[in-house]
Amino acid sequence: MIERYPDICAVYSSGGGNRAIANAFDAAGLPCSVFVGHDLDEDNLDLLRRGRLSLVIHHELRRDARSACQLILKHQRLLPPSFEVASSTIGIITPFNLPEPV
Repeated sequence: MIERYPDICAVYSSGGGNRAIANAFDAAGLPCSVFVGHDLDEDNLDLLRRGRLSLVIHHELRRDARSACQLILKHQRLLPPSFEVASSTIGIITPFNLPEPV
């Protein structure tokens, strides 16, 4: 399918399947200049280590879910007015700042 769009040279993938996307570019003989993934899972770590992903946008889902619940509680006035909801943090992981393997 990618062969129909030979001008595509960059990808942002918000979900899984990044290995299949990289393989599709290889199979079509097309370069992928920039490949951005989302979430730092094992597949994406491997793709970063092998230079297949340019970067991964990473955030902590548990923290995001907690913040969302706190915002709802605060809106419903079930938390003190002075309560501060922590902002979500987003990390950009590249082959140059990969976490050490555990």
